[in-house]
Amino acid sequence: MSSKGGGKKGGVGGGLVCAHCKKAGELGSMMHCGRCKRVCYCSRACQKAHWKGGGHKKVCVSEAKPTVTASCGRDAATL
Repeated sequence: MSSKGGGKKGGVGGGLVCAHCKKAGELGSMMHCGRCKRVCYCSRACQKAHWKGGGHKKVCVSEAKPTVTASCGRDAATL
């Protein structure tokens, strides 16, 4: 099974796959993106390479919840 989803579950034996080099690894040996927590890496070098050259910087969004907004779309703090 190929994992083109960017380092998500689905590697060998249900493990994780590095988003950059596609190396399979287990949950305890892989690191997740500190910002979005959606992709895994086997090393810091792969994380840095995927961030700059692999395009993850363009698609990565924080896992934090957005600011509560009013129905008109303005920030609730400005109301």
